Amino acid sequence: MPTKKISRFDLEWMLDAIKETHQELQEVNKKLDDAFYQRDGETFSPYSHIGALGAQLIITEIRLKSILEVTEGK
Repeated sequence: MPTKKISRFDLEWMLDAIKETHQELQEVNKKLDDAFYQRDGETFSPYSHIGALGAQLIITEIRLKSILEVTEGK
């Protein structure tokens, strides 16, 4: 597999983008945790909660893939 050299600028951009994605994921996870632990029995929907978790994982996967594609020049 050929090795592609990555510039320092690209590495710094990639690190910043990953840090930003990580921060956003932490914030979303906190909101979801709060919704789970402070739930009101009448308004809490476990299926919606699971769906929100799944959606956030997909969004995170897409963002990380995008970061890699930009860095790799795709």
